[in-house]
Amino acid sequence: MGLAQKALGHNEEALKNFGRATWYYQWLSSANFEFAQLEIKNDDLDKALKHISAAYSNNYKDGRINVLYSALLRKSGKSEDALVLMNDLLTFDPLDFSALYEKSIIEGDASLRSYQKNMQDVENNYLEAATRYMNVGLYDEGGSLLSEIKNPANPLTPPIQFQLNTTLKIYYRIAFT
Repeated sequence: MGLAQKALGHNEEALKNFGRATWYYQWLSSANFEFAQLEIKNDDLDKALKHISAAYSNNYKDGRINVLYSALLRKSGKSEDALVLMNDLLTFDPLDFSALYEKSIIEGDASLRSYQKNMQDVENNYLEAATRYMNVGLYDEGGSLLSEIKNPANPLTPPIQFQLNTTLKIYYRIAFT
């Protein structure tokens, strides 16, 4: 119910249903992950960090949770903790391109170019990593990643162009509404 309400933009009702979902252990991690995303969109980094920490404590091997937790730690000035988190995840899953990108942001070189040799479908990997960021409300990171692959030697495929255009529309809506 909470996911449907979130998709429809009924965030207050979604928060109530995600709260109810935390009563059940099997939904605790997922509900806290969703809570964190909504708090990011509400510009409440402290609450988002609290919820993603709770999600992480129950499901520390989920790449999406790790990357979001790391991004929130980075944004709150705890880059060293964020880097430790990404290194731990990459030990478990060395080809998680979202984690590789988050690590590169922390290290000051926001790029996946050095990892392209490990990617079988370069555009799809960029799209997946960028979508993870944008789905949780981190539009700067997602848009930056998508724009990285835009070059004359590699014209954008329709899915990449669509996602980049969607990102620009979201920026416009945030800036002017």
